[in-house]
Amino acid sequence: MARAQMEIFGIVIIIILLLMGLLFMLRFSAQGDTREDISKQVRNKEIASNFINTFLDTRTNCKSLDIEDLVRDCAEYPPANGATVSSCSTGGSLVCEPGVCSCSKVGNFANAIRAETLGTWKLGYELKIDYPHSSDYFTQDGREGPAALCPKGSDPAVYAVPTSAEPVIITLRICE
Repeated sequence: MARAQMEIFGIVIIIILLLMGLLFMLRFSAQGDTREDISKQVRNKEIASNFINTFLDTRTNCKSLDIEDLVRDCAEYPPANGATVSSCSTGGSLVCEPGVCSCSKVGNFANAIRAETLGTWKLGYELKIDYPHSSDYFTQDGREGPAALCPKGSDPAVYAVPTSAEPVIITLRICE
C-alpha cells in the first residue's frame, strides 16, 4: 500500500508541475509581444530618431542656417498678434525671403521633407513641434492638430532644441 501511495503522490506532483508550466506559458504568450512586434517597434523608433536628427541638421537656403537654428529663432521670437506658427509672417527674427520668416520656413520644410521621406515610404506618423508659445502638428493625411492616429503604445522619438527660454520639444511617432 505504501508503494502505491508513493506512486500516486508522484503522479500528483507531476500533474501540478505540468499545470504550473501551462499557466506560465499561457500568461506570457498572451501578454508578450512577438519578436516581429518588438522588431517593428525598434525599427520605428530608429526611423523616427534618425528622421528628427537629419531634419534638424539639414541646411536650408535661409541664410545657410540649419533647421535647428530656425526652430530656435522661431521659439525665441514668437509670431505677433496670435498668428499661428505655420502661417506667421512676422514670427522669428530671421526673414528668409520676402514674407517668409523662420517659423513658416520650418513648417514649409517639415511638410516637404516628410512628404518626400515618410510619405514615400507609406509610413503612418505624427510629428509635433511643440514651441513654448504654440504647437505645430503634422500627420500623414495632412490634417493639422492632434490626430491620435498612432496607438498609445507606440514609442515616440523625442528631441529637445535648447533655446534661451524654454526648449522646443520635437516628437515623432511612427505607427502602422
